[in-house]
Amino acid sequence: MDEAHEADKADRRGTLARLERYYDAVPRSGARAEDFGPLTLFVREGDGAGWPYYARPTPGHRGPVTAADVDRVRARQRELAVPESFEWVAETTPGLRAAVEQTGLVVHEHPLICLLYTSL
Repeated sequence: MDEAHEADKADRRGTLARLERYYDAVPRSGARAEDFGPLTLFVREGDGAGWPYYARPTPGHRGPVTAADVDRVRARQRELAVPESFEWVAETTPGLRAAVEQTGLVVHEHPLICLLYTSL
């Protein structure tokens, strides 16, 4: 591969890493994070008003996410009477879709678009 292609791949990895950090950080300002190993469930704190949060991959976790992992989180979501929802970036956690679908949930894809500006 040429140098430009390698640089492009590195840029994409860097962008995805920044997005993952952002997606993990944002809900922490209004929710508590409950640890489920490879998944983190964000639970709204306070008066309960506002948008309910979701579960997503735990930053830094290496290894697969199984249907059993998803089922554990879904049980907790039912216990809390919150929507059984998960959000993730397919490019960084590609195996999560299969695990979620194995538990009976339907996955709705929403493309991730990044617009990068460069100075001329």
